[in-house]
Amino acid sequence: MSERLTDAEIEAIEQRAQKATPAPWEIGGTGDDAFSVWTRGPLSSQDRHLFDSAKRFNVDDEEEQRANIVFAAHAREDVPALVRDLKEAREALRKYGDHYRGCQAHDGLLPCTCGLRRVLGLEP
Repeated sequence: MSERLTDAEIEAIEQRAQKATPAPWEIGGTGDDAFSVWTRGPLSSQDRHLFDSAKRFNVDDEEEQRANIVFAAHAREDVPALVRDLKEAREALRKYGDHYRGCQAHDGLLPCTCGLRRVLGLEP
């Protein structure tokens, strides 16, 4: 990946997320210092074990191993949310970028009436 994600890289990330097993993913202990990630089906017979940490992370520290598996499990919902927010932010920049550069209100001396500061989350 480049230093700044290209639109193509964002699309590739989004496609990988869309192909993964649907959320939510849940975390459970399997004993022997291992943690598993699984998803529940409508019936218990449809529960799906996705993967487990066992020693595959090559981490001896149980707390760090659990942190790794929690991160992996949450990525299923976090990645699509981050991609969505990034796309919205880029669209706002495309939409308002030229306006912002030409708007005297954005030098901080005049009140903003165009709504850009609100869109960017800079004011309520």
